Amino acid sequence: MSIATVTPSATNLTQAAISSLANTFAEEMAYRPGGDLRNVVEALGGQISYYETSSTDAASGSIFIEPESFEIRLPMDTGPLRDRFTIAHELGHLVLHYYYPQSLGKLGPHETMVATRFGQGRVESEANWFAASFLMPAADFTATLRDRNGSLSAVAQLFGVSVPAARVRAESLHLQFND
Repeated sequence: MSIATVTPSATNLTQAAISSLANTFAEEMAYRPGGDLRNVVEALGGQISYYETSSTDAASGSIFIEPESFEIRLPMDTGPLRDRFTIAHELGHLVLHYYYPQSLGKLGPHETMVATRFGQGRVESEANWFAASFLMPAADFTATLRDRNGSLSAVAQLFGVSVPAARVRAESLHLQFND
């Protein structure tokens, strides 16, 4: 049997639907904001590895998916907060662009997939929406931001994300913040 390698295709789900899938996935994985993402990856049969980047390598992460396992590859020159978002982004590809099409019969059980985090486009936006919702669920994020008097730095620290990621999430949820 030959195994086909495919590239991710957009689900064209709404941002709200992707957020809902991310929240359901977090519940199924018993993930709590700020939690260890390695546990999620390993529970799904995956692993995380690191690679050296070159001046011509602009990718900030990638996922290689096989029928029974997957590998999330991260560059060695990024920090832990960036890596957390990248891991969640790559999990977004796994859920949205591999598992979801399989559940609809649009992707065979023996196909492999490679998603490299370059640039923009609908597929990358969907993975980003998933990552933001997975790492910073709207209800928890909103309550925490309110409880921390609008301090993005305090919220970012609790959720294990960078301040810029927390800012984008607050703006996307139309929330007021101080820093």
